[in-house]
Amino acid sequence: MSKSIDDQREVIQTRLGETIASFLIGKRINERGDIAADPSLNAKLRQRWNFWSETLRAHQLAMFTGLDSFLDDKRTDVATLYSFAAAVEALDPGKVPVDLLNGLPVIRDKYKIYRHKLFAHNDFKRPEIAKQFDAEGFTYQSLEADLNELEYIYKVLAEIATQAQMVPAARQPNWKPLTKSAALTLTFPYNAHVANVVQDTDDLLSDL
Repeated sequence: MSKSIDDQREVIQTRLGETIASFLIGKRINERGDIAADPSLNAKLRQRWNFWSETLRAHQLAMFTGLDSFLDDKRTDVATLYSFAAAVEALDPGKVPVDLLNGLPVIRDKYKIYRHKLFAHNDFKRPEIAKQFDAEGFTYQSLEADLNELEYIYKVLAEIATQAQMVPAARQPNWKPLTKSAALTLTFPYNAHVANVVQDTDDLLSDL
């Protein structure tokens, strides 16, 4: 890919923020609007269910399309976790953990048919695929785990790139790639945006 490593970083982190925000909007609406959690809010959502169902569907589409956008290991004209990892490895050879991307094909294959036939294209078997999707058993917990994996990989790569672009005297001594727990607590600009989106969603639901 001809784009610079900084261009790739900006594109990926912006899309990552959008994808996680779309996921969390749907999650918060479902959690707070559940009849067992808040019968009054559930009733208000159902009064205007045409709007809320399309809102949830739109965020679901954005989440699955965004998730898939990071996992393409064949195209060379787009920014993906694969292209970003290759650029970071070229910048600082040997620093990208050899097994960092190993879980990506599993995540990609899990959603591939649904992204392709249900969300991205008007497949003639779309109603059949929709029923299959509903029966697949996806949960907010499983989706969140997969998004956490993508976010972890991005943050590790971004930190390696940051260290590699520093002058030697400014680098952290004995720096090593982040662990998963450390990476997920590291705050990037898009994390603040995601937090604001969640707060706005909560405030909107509270105002109903």
